[in-house]
Amino acid sequence: MAKAHQLDAKLRTQDVAQGDAANFADLLLSEPVLAGLSEAGYRTPSPIQLKAIPLGRCGLDLVVQSKAGTGKTCVFAVLALESLAPDFANNHRQGEVVAGVRVLALSPTREVALQSRRAIETIGQRLAGLRCGLFIGGLGAGVKEAEAEAAVCQVAVGTPGRVRQLIEAGCLKTDRVRMLVLDEADALLNESFQQDINCIYWKLPQNKQVLALSATYPDSMAQQLSMYMRDPTLVRLSGGQLLGVRLYWHSVPDSHLPNLVLERKARILGDLLAQVQFGQCLVFSNYQERARELCQRLEAAGWPVAYLAGRLQQSERIGAYDRLRDFRCRVLVATDVAARGVDAENVDLVVNLDLPR
Repeated sequence: MAKAHQLDAKLRTQDVAQGDAANFADLLLSEPVLAGLSEAGYRTPSPIQLKAIPLGRCGLDLVVQSKAGTGKTCVFAVLALESLAPDFANNHRQGEVVAGVRVLALSPTREVALQSRRAIETIGQRLAGLRCGLFIGGLGAGVKEAEAEAAVCQVAVGTPGRVRQLIEAGCLKTDRVRMLVLDEADALLNESFQQDINCIYWKLPQNKQVLALSATYPDSMAQQLSMYMRDPTLVRLSGGQLLGVRLYWHSVPDSHLPNLVLERKARILGDLLAQVQFGQCLVFSNYQERARELCQRLEAAGWPVAYLAGRLQQSERIGAYDRLRDFRCRVLVATDVAARGVDAENVDLVVNLDLPR
């Protein structure tokens, strides 16, 4: 299971460092959730966790805006589990099992959904009988398997297209949902997801809590969220760029021959990797074929490298992500499918091979 980063093991910036001013016990969380946080390695809440969790526990609709890597996943994982804790306590006394989906968490990509499921299961490991179902495409699971999983899980995590498909097929029952989580909300509110989100939303009970979490909060997002939320409270940490990040650029001569451009960029990237000290590196490309070819070049040069793109089978995508997370590769070459929610503590170098769109 996923573990928390050991914040005291390295020098940290104030984006995540809270010091000794507070701990999770100060947030009056239930014993199982506190125990799960402790066993998962969470010691002190980050600033956004300290601000958002108490408000969320009051039942308010929340818009949580904080930089990438500051602990937003932990925020909604704790709030989801706290909403379930009384059910588990009551049913445990009565010898019953909590059945039916109570929390629905939507993610823009399969990798983000997988990571969210891991965080919820890790923090909720002390809630006996907790089941967190994963509903994404590409896993080869049919409708019957999904229906069986949905019948026994209390938390459903998935991508909008797959979740909508299962709801409309009658496999994923939503009549007991009391919390909707929109993770990476700015991405979920893009036009490509809008129809799926709307269809899912109108299948949920009217009385529910909605959490929207995002690194950015443009005006257009505020207008869209008003359709789904009731007088939401905005919890925001100031500043856009992560503290401690340095930005550099390198100019590469252009050419009408794409292969020549790639060759030039690959040569510069090779020099960069050889000269700069780094733990792990993420290399992003706008094009799947270019990313694949670059991965082959780096592999031929002796680098432990992995490749991640939407064209791969889901098992291959999960394998590439796991290799990065478990430090079994030094370089991950990816398209923007990896641009959201990749939690890899040893990544300290990010290279955009192409100008990000």
